[in-house]
This record gives sequence, C-alpha cells and structure tokens, in this order.
Amino acid sequence: MFFKGIAPFLMESKLGTTVTELKKKMLELLERDREFRHAVAGLIGYGDVLRRLEEHDRKFNEILARMEEHSRRFEGIERRLEEHDRKFNEIVSEMRNMRRLVELNRMDLGALTEAFFSWRVEEAIRRSLEARGGSIREVRRGVMVGDREVDLLIVGDGEAYVVEVKIRPGRRDVDDLLDKVEALRGEYRGMKLVPVLSGTWIPREVASYAQSRGVKVEAI
Repeated sequence: MFFKGIAPFLMESKLGTTVTELKKKMLELLERDREFRHAVAGLIGYGDVLRRLEEHDRKFNEILARMEEHSRRFEGIERRLEEHDRKFNEIVSEMRNMRRLVELNRMDLGALTEAFFSWRVEEAIRRSLEARGGSIREVRRGVMVGDREVDLLIVGDGEAYVVEVKIRPGRRDVDDLLDKVEALRGEYRGMKLVPVLSGTWIPREVASYAQSRGVKVEAI
C-alpha cells in the first residue's frame, strides 16, 4: 500500500518534481490517507504503537460505556432511595401523630380516672364524717402547694384530708404525700391533717409502708 500510494509521486519526481514538492504531497497524503499513514508509521517503528493506541481507545470507550451504564443504574438506585426516604418520613410523621394522639388519650383517661377516684374517696370520707356527726365544709381539687399538686383536699370539722390519687402507687408517692401535708400545715394551723393514699392496685408492701407512716390507705 505504501508503494502503491507513493509510486505516482516517484514517477512525477523523475519528470521534474522537486524534493520540496514531493515532501508537500507526501504530507498531504499522510493527512488524507489513513492506511498510508499507518504504512509510514510501520516503516518507522510506530505501527505497533498506533495499534496499541487504537486498542487502548477501544478499551477506553468500552470503559466509558460501562461507566455510563453504571451511572444510569446508580441514578435509578438513587431515585428508589429517595422514594424510600419519602415513604419513611411519611411513616415517621404518622407515628409521631399517633404518639401525640395516644398521649392526649392517656391524659384524658388519666384526668377522668383521677376525677372518678377523687369522687369515690370524697364519698367515703363524707360517709365517715357523717357517721360521726360531722360534715364536709370544703372540697378542693388540684391544689398547688409550691411546685407540687395535691390531687384532692377535703376540709371537715377540725380536720382536713390530703388525698393522693394513683392507679398503682409506690413508696415514693407515700413520701411525696407526707411532704405535701407538711407544706399545708401553715395554711391549716390548728387542724388535724390526715394523709390519704388512694388507688386501684396498692401493693401490700406499699400499703404497709404507708400505714407505718400514719397514712390512711383507701383502695378503690
């Protein structure tokens, strides 16, 4: 191929073509004819280099194609992850709303339970006072004593009942009740303060501890 491409120029050189013109035409041929360019490169030792470069170009293009495919797959995975994140955030939001609803229901239930227990204790104390010829003079609920709250305060003739209402009271509730009683002594000076612990399920050890501290136990 090399000699086929260069032969016409050699023939022309015999007919008077100058060396400068021959170089110019060979350069033009190198620019236009790929096979001629490879043949020349092979003659000067660059044929293998060019073939390796072409092979590297082919492999590089394959790598680029694989990278583009991986990029498309990654974008798909990223979209799915974003969708999962969105759904997860929706679930978290729903769980928070449910938790708030449960808290509100629990607060409402606690308020209703406390009101019912307080009424039961009030009736029990009323009957006890009336059986002794006394009566209830005042009933107060949610009385604040400093930063503490007394669930129920029933004032009779010469005595006041300080009531702590719990579903399942513990020893600490007994101690808190006695602290509240002490805090009320200044306001109800001269009266007998009777601490009362009320609940639906009062453990035996808690009841024993309360009675040992002078606390009246009222199971509902």
